[in-house]
Amino acid sequence: MKRLMKYLNRLMDVFIYTSIAGLLLVASYFFCRIFVVDQFVIPSDSMYPTLQVGDRVWVNKFVMGARIYDDIESASSSTLRSWRTRGIRRVGRNDILIFNFPINEDRMAFKINHVYAKRCVALPGDSISAVDGYYKNSNWTGVLGNKHAQDYLNSIPDDKLDEWIKYTIPYDHRYPWNIRNFGPIYVPRKGDVMRLDAKALLFYAKILEFETDKKFSLSTDGKVLADGVPMEYHIFTHNYYFTVGDNVMNSHDSRYWGFVPEEYIVGVVEFIPYSIDKHTGELRENRIFKHI
Repeated sequence: MKRLMKYLNRLMDVFIYTSIAGLLLVASYFFCRIFVVDQFVIPSDSMYPTLQVGDRVWVNKFVMGARIYDDIESASSSTLRSWRTRGIRRVGRNDILIFNFPINEDRMAFKINHVYAKRCVALPGDSISAVDGYYKNSNWTGVLGNKHAQDYLNSIPDDKLDEWIKYTIPYDHRYPWNIRNFGPIYVPRKGDVMRLDAKALLFYAKILEFETDKKFSLSTDGKVLADGVPMEYHIFTHNYYFTVGDNVMNSHDSRYWGFVPEEYIVGVVEFIPYSIDKHTGELRENRIFKHI
């Protein structure tokens, strides 16, 4: 009987220690995914050649701080309610970001499982443009994005661009812009004061409605109306970013739909632990432990 009790006690000790170890492993896993690093799969070639279909990318959440939802409902709501832990630095130009796609049903709204990977070419307070296919930033003189892809775009005459990729925001005859030549477009910064007029409404209507939860329109005499009431100025309450794909000829990005709110950014891509070929299912050995 004593032997049996001793054996049962040992089994109980093993069970307890194993359970504790398992709980610690699970807790560590979720802690890392929430606060440190998360993994995403690249589904398209919009960031080719930097990121390829099938790449598993690790997203560093330390850079700008981990995004923490205020409540469970916020994660599944179209209105994001969250806060961030303290980050180690700000997002930089040319950082590759993972973010929640900001436009849903033709308005700026949050959708937790709809994520994009794009390169940041303009920060809050920057003005971004394209000149003969090359990105130009008012506060940056270096190369933005993939220069080889922009060289190719530069070599294509406007009349040879496919119609479905040719035109960019704001899709207005007064601004006949395309992916070779557009802008400059100002990227709003938190605290900026903007005078509201027809041009401001053309470029920033979705942001204005996102920040005020009001419907904006233009009166017959050119005044900006918020829920039918004249509004002359707006103070931006969020920071925004302008992001593009390295594959300039095949990327659904800010050129077509606009700005990314800072709150929608998950983190910065810095590492590819491994990659699986979409067609063969085989491991791409040349992309194992690849630093971005």
